[in-house]
Amino acid sequence: MRKLLATAAALLAVGCSATGENFSAIKKPSENNAMLYVYRPSQLYGGGLYYDVHIDKELMGTLKNGAFLEKELPAGTYEIWAETEAKRNIDVTLEPATVTCIRGGVTLGFMVGRPTFSPVPLNQCTEELAGTARPE
Repeated sequence: MRKLLATAAALLAVGCSATGENFSAIKKPSENNAMLYVYRPSQLYGGGLYYDVHIDKELMGTLKNGAFLEKELPAGTYEIWAETEAKRNIDVTLEPATVTCIRGGVTLGFMVGRPTFSPVPLNQCTEELAGTARPE
């Protein structure tokens, strides 16, 4: 019975993972802009949960398990946020000609998982992005 439940959970997680174009390389922003990556490494825990990521009031995209989102933005400070049963956010200051990475995840919630966000250094981001895909 345990093996059956574990197999069902794994299939559910795979079914909700990103299936688009695989990540290939960090893009450099154009002059006076910055590049923002929000990504979520593939994990079994919370794998079936996905959420919409917003930059201030604009939808950036849907962040699935094993997915990445990218956006070139003017330098400035932005609120990156998502909401399932609770809203979670992080404020990010983007400097000109830089790449900023935010790692998304899922934490335990009351009824469903809640989104999490944390900044990561570029070298860690580059390594973890290698196993992600653009959501379709």
